Amino acid sequence: MAVFTLSAPEQTTLLELFAFTPTEGRVASLLRDGKSTQEITQTLKIATSTVRFHLARIFEKTGTSRQAQLVRLLLVGPTPQEP
Repeated sequence: MAVFTLSAPEQTTLLELFAFTPTEGRVASLLRDGKSTQEITQTLKIATSTVRFHLARIFEKTGTSRQAQLVRLLLVGPTPQEP
């Protein structure tokens, strides 16, 4: 069985790749690191509704609609588009 190592893009790379705001970048990084919405709320000391707002914007900017899709994208980065 093959073992693959995924290198997660750094937060600044996420900001550049997806045009995230700094807070969106922090939320995305924490989500990528396996944190729950509640843990992100506690870590960033912001309201749950604020985290959800940022997540909605992150989904929009990344073209994802499910959290699993988003986390995968944040872990491996975007794949090149077919010509």
